[in-house]
Amino acid sequence: FKRVVIIPLGFLFENMETLYDLDIELKREIEQRGLSFLRIPCPNDSPLIVEGLSKLILDKVKGGTEDG
Repeated sequence: FKRVVIIPLGFLFENMETLYDLDIELKREIEQRGLSFLRIPCPNDSPLIVEGLSKLILDKVKGGTEDG
């Protein structure tokens, strides 16, 4: 392998763990082993994410079911 790609699936928004632990500490560890590092950005305020979350919330407020 020559490259490590990190996809922080558990995070919807960038935070201290993605910005420091991954982008600084983990990147340093990976590059010290001679590999390149790439972290896929979190969705943050992506229009698709905002739209999807809004729909889920409105469905619940309007009496949606537990499973969507």
